[in-house]
Amino acid sequence: MARTVNKRNLLQKGVDIVRTTNRNLEHKLGSVGAGLAMGAVMGGESGGGGDYYESARGLKITQERALKELRDHGIHSAEEHAQFFKDMGKRATYHAHKVLNWLGY
Repeated sequence: MARTVNKRNLLQKGVDIVRTTNRNLEHKLGSVGAGLAMGAVMGGESGGGGDYYESARGLKITQERALKELRDHGIHSAEEHAQFFKDMGKRATYHAHKVLNWLGY
């Protein structure tokens, strides 16, 4: 059973993740390269934008990254992580959009 979460808080967390990713890319690629890279990830718009959920389509993430997403969304307890594994299975990789579905997106 998926956990009910506040979607406004999730949206803000998604925006925060995009901003952090953009800052990291700027550090590595410079601001123009970061804008182009984020545009490719976020639906083709230079500099970001798009939808956090849609940006996850087609991506696979490791179990470690899936657990980080859970923690980033306020899911910290062993019981909640056990529920995630019960619902999603214990795998090496997950489809990112399915993890977001589980989180209530």
